[in-house]
Amino acid sequence: RFDGIHDCLRHRAGQTGFKKYAIAFQGTVMACIGPFLIYVYEPMLKENVTLAIIIGAPVLSAGFISGCGLCESYVERISRRFNFEYGSTRFWGSFGYAIATFIAGLLFSKNP
Repeated sequence: RFDGIHDCLRHRAGQTGFKKYAIAFQGTVMACIGPFLIYVYEPMLKENVTLAIIIGAPVLSAGFISGCGLCESYVERISRRFNFEYGSTRFWGSFGYAIATFIAGLLFSKNP
């Protein structure tokens, strides 16, 4: 029985060998990237590009670059543990990303 997200993270992290804090931290950073880009980074780019580069580089790399590795290795370990095909998971993830990018491009070309 789970009593919240903390217990769920502890249970899943314990099963796969990941530290629950790494997964929770990365999830929090990934959830905060959107508001950071809208409310902090965009105005900063308009005012001071150098400062935006200095602050944006570590935040964006923590949100995207480190997050990709953590998520990929987490899904790969889960696939081993529960015996499902990791390659098909990667395929459908890439396919979904491609469709979302295509739709975003269409929307952006209609109304930038």
